Amino acid sequence: MSTLVMTATIVPAAGAGVTLRADPGLRRRDYEDALRFYLGVRSSALSRIIFCENSGADLSTLREIAETANPLGKQVEFLSFVSDTPEEYGKGHSELDMLDRAYEAFFGDLADTEKYWKVTGRLIIENIAELIETTPADMDFCIDIRSVPHIGNLLGTNDWADTRIIAFTSRGYRDYLLGKKSVVGTPDGVSYTVELALFPDYIEAQGRDPRFYPRFRVQPVMHGVGAESGKDYNDLPSRAKGYLRRVSRRYAPALWL
Repeated sequence: MSTLVMTATIVPAAGAGVTLRADPGLRRRDYEDALRFYLGVRSSALSRIIFCENSGADLSTLREIAETANPLGKQVEFLSFVSDTPEEYGKGHSELDMLDRAYEAFFGDLADTEKYWKVTGRLIIENIAELIETTPADMDFCIDIRSVPHIGNLLGTNDWADTRIIAFTSRGYRDYLLGKKSVVGTPDGVSYTVELALFPDYIEAQGRDPRFYPRFRVQPVMHGVGAESGKDYNDLPSRAKGYLRRVSRRYAPALWL
């Protein structure tokens, strides 16, 4: 069984990058819908949810959902605080700071056999149970890396670590996420964009650490809208790219589309 870690910012800072989906009411509904969905995922795959929110917003509606719309009786815990991250460091830095706080509060001292699944909290991963159940038992860290020579950005940004969904143990978190906010958005960082900033370390790790998996075994099926792009992750072009990636995972797993 696994724990889901949902990251959330209900009231985004005005200077925290370009956020098209900035309306707090709309974002709250996204988080509420996602929480309802994950509460219904079979407990054999997902038994616990940690909901992390870093704008100090009122979480009463989400707590009510956890109490009244929880048919499988999952354990739900909340982490709420007001981020002190400088706005100019961006939302990627802020999210990694949120995860570091969750690590210290909830799972830093737990056994490395426990598996955690971080998801961007507004998104619904339709096949989350299948992703969990097909991940190798010896996994310490798993994230989808995109790196395909010659095609450039035809299918999305290349040389990219997709942080919308990440799986890890406590040991994997210590090795590959803890403190990584220092390379994102800071004056001495690698990149303002978290997916680009983390990529160099992760592309190196996949060739060195047998417990680091650079691809999920099945293609994540996502529902939701990108906060910066306004893109519907389940529109026709996205479904077409998803189909291509699903086929490549099965028949050409070395092709990291």
